[in-house]
Amino acid sequence: MSIITMASTKGGAGKTTVAQLILGVVKKRGFSVGVIDCDPNQTLATWLAYISDLNVECSPARDHSQLVAEVKRLNARHDLVVIDTAGGRSQEMIFAIHCADLVLIPAQMSNYDVNEAVKTFNIVKGAGGMTGRDIPARMVYTGYVPKTQVGKEVRRKIDKHGIPALKTRLHQLVVHRELTFSGKLPSNGTAAAQAELLAQEIYDQGFLPCMLELRKAS
Repeated sequence: MSIITMASTKGGAGKTTVAQLILGVVKKRGFSVGVIDCDPNQTLATWLAYISDLNVECSPARDHSQLVAEVKRLNARHDLVVIDTAGGRSQEMIFAIHCADLVLIPAQMSNYDVNEAVKTFNIVKGAGGMTGRDIPARMVYTGYVPKTQVGKEVRRKIDKHGIPALKTRLHQLVVHRELTFSGKLPSNGTAAAQAELLAQEIYDQGFLPCMLELRKAS
């Protein structure tokens, strides 16, 4: 069992997209996934209920006092629990971080995203100090445009602040927008390859123990 929380103090960083791609790969491999959507907009919950054809148990946003019990319930039933949080600091985000085996911090290619990623990383470290355990956190580059100066500058600033980042970078691709309409996760091309590599990297780091082996995307 594994609990992965998407967190960022900034909206629009790509939390829901990262959640969709990860849970899609895990489901495709035949494992069960539970989802908790803590965002008042219920973007992920709505996508799962009305747009996507994935059979995923999803709990809507709940008061932070009930969140831990709901996480435990889903964790006992599923191989993976994904928690999507709202942009901004909230009690729900803090509790979701406390529950996590891994916190993913998405950031797009802007100085604003870098600043908020640093804030979020510090929140995770602070939460770990309160619980007396290390809560692993990893940056995920989203909306990435390779071979650009802005990409180099964002990476430089993240490295400067000592935030560990996943090597897999999610490029700025139209298919990520299309899935919000079609519900269909990418099955081929760059987007599908990056989704599989993202899940593979998370597995390789020990945060998806349910998965035996993912085929490396070529």
